[in-house]
Formats: sequence, C-alpha cells, structure tokens
Amino acid sequence: MVLTPEQIKFFRENPDIASEILLETPLTWFQRIILRTAWEKPFTITVASRGIGKTWIGAIYLLLHCVLYNDVKCGVYGKEYGFTKETFEKIIEIYDKSPFLREVTLIKPHISKEESYIEFINHSYIIAEVAKRSKRKNLVLCDEAREMDIVGMYDRVIFPFLNAKHPVLQNKSLMVSSATYENTQFHERVKLYQKYIKDGSKNHAVIMFDVEAALTGPWMDKLVLEEAKKTMLDEEYRIEYLNEFVSLASGWINGLLIRGAELDYKPEKEFDGQSFYFIAYDPAVVLGGDNATIVICKIVPNEGVRVVRCIAMNGIKVEDQAMVIRQCVKDYVNVQEIILDGEKLGIVMKQYLAKPSVDTRDQKFLPAIVGKEEYDFEGLKLLNPINFRDTNLITNMAFATRTALQSGILHLPKDTHKIHLNNEEKKALEQEDVEVIEMAQEITELKKEISCLKCVTNDTGSTLKIVAGNRQTKRDRYTSFFMCADIALKFYEELNENKGDFCIGYTG
Repeated sequence: MVLTPEQIKFFRENPDIASEILLETPLTWFQRIILRTAWEKPFTITVASRGIGKTWIGAIYLLLHCVLYNDVKCGVYGKEYGFTKETFEKIIEIYDKSPFLREVTLIKPHISKEESYIEFINHSYIIAEVAKRSKRKNLVLCDEAREMDIVGMYDRVIFPFLNAKHPVLQNKSLMVSSATYENTQFHERVKLYQKYIKDGSKNHAVIMFDVEAALTGPWMDKLVLEEAKKTMLDEEYRIEYLNEFVSLASGWINGLLIRGAELDYKPEKEFDGQSFYFIAYDPAVVLGGDNATIVICKIVPNEGVRVVRCIAMNGIKVEDQAMVIRQCVKDYVNVQEIILDGEKLGIVMKQYLAKPSVDTRDQKFLPAIVGKEEYDFEGLKLLNPINFRDTNLITNMAFATRTALQSGILHLPKDTHKIHLNNEEKKALEQEDVEVIEMAQEITELKKEISCLKCVTNDTGSTLKIVAGNRQTKRDRYTSFFMCADIALKFYEELNENKGDFCIGYTG
C-alpha cells in the first residue's frame, strides 16, 4: 500500500481511523479518546485502570507517528528496561497482523537483553532502552510512570531528549500508568499538569479512565473483576481499578486494623511444645535513644503467624543483648531463623554470638549461633543478616506485614493486661504474673508505635518509606516487628503452598 498525500493528511488528522485501517487494530471509544488527546497535545499523562490497554495505546501512538511522518525518533523508557519491553511485545503483535506495517518496516521489531528496536523505510525508528543520556528523540513514551524517578530521571535525562525540534512534527511526551499513592512524584506531576490545564494551558492533558470504562470494552472479564475485588486489599483495588490516588498521610496501620488483627491469646516466654519460632533483632546501645528490640513470632497451622513476644532494651551493652538472644533461642527451642542487621552493630552482635557461652540464669552451656550459610563454623546456624541501609527492603517488609494484617494471617494478642504497677506493687505478685504483665505491656507499646507510623516519600519523592511520626531516624519495636513478621509469613506460605491443611507436626 502506497499512501497518497491526501491519505497521509487524512490519517494524520484521524489517528484512530489510521489504527483501524493501517494497523488493522480497531479501538474502543475510550482508547480513541486517549490516542486523539495524546496525538494533539505535546505533554500528556494517561492514568487508567487495568483492562484499558494503556501499553497497547502507547504502542499504536508510536507506530502511527513513525509511519505517517519521516525521520521520527521515538524512545520508550521506564524505571528499568524490563518495564519497556512490554511495549515492544505489543508492537510485535501489531506487526504480525498488519501487512501495511510489515511493508513499511526496514528492520522488523526485535527484543534483546539491552534494547528493543524497530526501523522503518522512511528512517523513523522506535527504541526501548535503559534510561540514560542518549541521542535526541521526537517522541518519548514513559510506561508505568508511577515507578519512575520523575524528578531525577525523567526531568533531567529523558525530557531533554526532546530539545531538538523535528522539521514537521511537534515533539511530544506521553506518560502512561495506573494510579498510586498520594504525594509520590507521579501524583505530584499529575497535579501539576492539572494546574497547568486549569491555568489555561493548551499543551497539557491528563486523561483518566477507571474500570467502568474498561467494562464497556471487549477485554475486561466482569467475573474475574468481581473476584479481584474480593481478594485484593481495598486500597489496591482503588488504585488499580478505580484510578484513585490513595492517601497514606496518617494511620498507615490504623487502630481498626490492629484491633482487627487481635486474637485472645497471651504472650509467650517459652516453647509451646510444637511450634516453629522466628526472631528479629534491631540493635541499639544509646541510653535514652533507640531501643534495641527483639520480636518473636510463631507459626500456627491453618491460622497464620502470631506475635508472641517483644523485648525492648535501652542502654544495654551489646554483650548483654547477645545473652538475651541466646536465652530466647534456648527458651523457644524450635527457632528457625534470626534476622538482624548485617552491618555496624549487627557485625558486633554476630561476633558475640559466634562464641559459646553460659546462661547467666542457670550457668548452663549455650552453643554458638552463626550464619545460616556458615557451614565451616560450629554452632546453631540461624543468623540471617540483611542490609538495614536498604530502605526499599525494609519498606517492602513493612508492606508485606501490613498486607498480612489486612488479610487476617498475622495476629497480635489482645490488650488484656492494661495494668501499670510500680516496683513495690510488682513485688507483691508472683513472678510469673509479673512476667506476663510486662510482656503484654511491651506488645501494647509495639501496637502504639505501629499505629503512629506514616508512609511518606523519600527525599527525592521517587519511593515510599515508613517513618515513626516525625522521627525519621528512630527505629524501635516496629522495625523488628516488620522483619520478624516478614520471615515468618514467608515460612508459613511455603508450608501452606500446595499442601492444603498442614499438620502441627510437619517438619518440612
């Protein structure tokens, strides 16, 4: 097919018709709106539900510019190269069914480990590559823009690609994404575009379609959607399907969620005779500053994970903290793993634990405790060091913990011991009663901490992080809670995977 000047002019003015005739890809009503808007506006953001076909529209948008204009240079970018390959998968699908596209293609679309590329006989091309300083572009498409460092990567590296003007075509930028949380970079950019539009800009556009639009198209399965609504967390559904930017400004793990996760059981100070236990340790030694904290969780078959102990130590020497860890391993017997910092105080703690010792309570022998992979050393292989400086890792653990609370598989004991005693009053009670009260109070303090957590963006606004109120550097009980819950939940999921009900005596 050779297009006449009149046909080219017509298709340039009607890209949705060009998609149907040239690419043999008809569009739904909302896809036509998305394509036409992005075609006419230099700077467009599309925020849309699953099932809208965001990536599909992005592929058509690039292909039509390349076949209807000469020497168009297009780049596809995302947080990582893997985010961009999906666009090229759509390009390949369209290429396979469009004789016209195959006829005007010089180099057919291909996907490699480092880049994806297609070139046309009119010297236009599309490349998906790692976001880095590169050749000038006339069009840039940012897929899943909510994942991208917009201020750092998009503004400083990708957007400047458009500085070199095309002789005929207006250079353009298109961001496509689902919604995300409030106050992230993507949310701020959407609000900025909306302000420009309100102030009268003719160059900016924000397009938003939720799942109600998707349901009018041919690809959204309503039955599957209803099932997703049942199984997804409320905020996940609102983000992915209802196009809402969900607020996490306060009460990230709120009181209702904590109370809903409570069960009627007491904290435990020792092995119950059958369960698996996990320990997390967050170190600190400064008096009056952070608490060094230990949190212990156990697996309950067919129920989930229970938090059974929280131990906060302030101003305690590292060697004394090591003794508490050893005693916990001894008392809970069936400990599967101890998670702790792999650097700084964590290294010091590992050195203390690597040596055999004696229990200060009864002078009995306590074996060395070493890393899970340290097969050349004698001792209990329980330690799992992680990098506390990796804020994304800790944040992911926090999100997994919150999800488990919402899903009803992570539990806390009810506050049944709201008793505050002075030392003289404690002396009048049995030691066992005092211990139960103190253990319950420590878990109550843990609940207070996690109920005050906020989810905010980091300094660049590109990623989320968890902070305690306004004290962004202080880590107390809640960090140990996230770590312990995360490893215990993974273990629980492994036990449950493809096994149905697993019995109490299951040993893996």
